[in-house]
Amino acid sequence: MISFLSKVLLLAMLTLSRAAVLTRENLRARDVESPIITALPAAKPGTSGQTVAYFGQSGKLGVNSLSKFCGSPDIDIIVLAFVNVYKGAGGLPGMNLGGYCDTKIPGTGLLNCPEMGREITACQAAGKKVLMSLGGESTTVNSLSDDKSATELGDNLWKLFGEGKGLEAKRPFGGALIDGFDIDNENKDSRGYSKLISTLRAHFKTGTKKYYMSAAPQCPMPDKSVGEAVYQVDYLFIQHYNNPVINRVEKARQLQSVETYGRIRIIGAVRVCEHGHSKYRGN
Repeated sequence: MISFLSKVLLLAMLTLSRAAVLTRENLRARDVESPIITALPAAKPGTSGQTVAYFGQSGKLGVNSLSKFCGSPDIDIIVLAFVNVYKGAGGLPGMNLGGYCDTKIPGTGLLNCPEMGREITACQAAGKKVLMSLGGESTTVNSLSDDKSATELGDNLWKLFGEGKGLEAKRPFGGALIDGFDIDNENKDSRGYSKLISTLRAHFKTGTKKYYMSAAPQCPMPDKSVGEAVYQVDYLFIQHYNNPVINRVEKARQLQSVETYGRIRIIGAVRVCEHGHSKYRGN
């Protein structure tokens, strides 16, 4: 499996309700050299494609600002990676943003990132959605073994990144409000994620704006790390890069897995090769 900290992840975004045939004609690829792990739109004629980008975990690569990417018309959703500890120092979640913000909030594993908070607000003003991702491959997350731990995490996330009250002094991005959360669990233990999502959605209903949930499952269905939570999210960012590539031999099985997901807003289809270069295979 390719390490998340070194791979270049491209997620082709396609708005769907059922399965789709992905070919060379509606997929395109390029190498990406930026701190944003980028996704490229792969929409058929007549559909509305979107582009998602994971920010932070590929190293700075000479670029030190989130806001530099917010003016790009090619990016619709930016996912900040990661909240990689669910319950750590001080009983609160912990974070790793790959060097873009290193200062810890005393007594916690949270990061003090007021400048990134201002950049988040600027991104949103430019029409981008900004999500906070939970998990990642290189992670020290605690499993959500019961409803209590899932509820506690959901409550804390809402206070730290959303509109909840009670942890104002611990908020990583100050007064900036993210637009939702992404689940990128890769530990093959899906316990608690359905409860986490329902807890967050209950909080979303009390908010002053619309919030979103996404998940990044592996392609084969069911996904052991995300489980039934795939049916509770608004977006799916499917990880084809760690799975057999879509080609003539694998296409039927891959598309069967995609169709099994049922209600799908976004689907990715890419391959990351051995040296980190992204290539597509079609018909």
